[in-house]
Amino acid sequence: KKKKKHDLARGVFSLYQTQTASDTRYVNATGDTMSGTLNVNGGNLYLAPDDAAAHRYMFLNTGASQDGHIVLQRGLANKYQVTALQDNSYSIYSYPAGGEVFNIDGSGYVTIPNQPCFHAKGLGNSASGYGSSGGNQVLVFNGTTINNGNHYSTSNGRFTAPCSGFFYFSFSLLYDDSYNNNGSAKLRKNGSNIGEYGYVQGDANTYIQVSASAVVSMSSGDYVDVHSSPAGWHVASETSFTGFMIG
Repeated sequence: KKKKKHDLARGVFSLYQTQTASDTRYVNATGDTMSGTLNVNGGNLYLAPDDAAAHRYMFLNTGASQDGHIVLQRGLANKYQVTALQDNSYSIYSYPAGGEVFNIDGSGYVTIPNQPCFHAKGLGNSASGYGSSGGNQVLVFNGTTINNGNHYSTSNGRFTAPCSGFFYFSFSLLYDDSYNNNGSAKLRKNGSNIGEYGYVQGDANTYIQVSASAVVSMSSGDYVDVHSSPAGWHVASETSFTGFMIG
């Protein structure tokens, strides 16, 4: 008498069963909770990519050697981000370009290494004595102590926004004591006055310090500079321009 063949493709046998909650050998699809540590692939747990070529999700617990280290990664086209948590420090890295872009350490200090900021001082404008000799011109601060991202140009005096956001700017100008012109220096965005300016009334006997500041909403590619109407601004390092991204 021949034995009957069991056609698995037709589902004669069920390959998967839902076990009772008391059976700890199995984890049910629904209704179960777990305690303790789940070790997969030697301590690593991966969520497989739904599209290995472009779209990937991953969770990684690297175990005791890097206790608490979690990595989340998502990639779409050429855009990636990786988040790591370790030793009470939380970081976000850019990928594939690499490098940390955001960190909160165990003390709560936040660092953003790529945050655009600059401090420039001294004027490259033509001068007579120690004062700028021309009026109605952009003041070009030609020395930088900080220029994170190189978004400020010492050639044309412009800070160009690398992305959209809010930015803070300020300038401090020393008027040379050998000039007696009257007028102002203004913050400008894309060649138009922002409305913040420092006014000077020279007397050819006294140094005068003026300053102004503003928060400016900028789109990527917008620029801010300082424009002067009178001649006579001190060209040495007592004259400065600074700015940074707020968010």
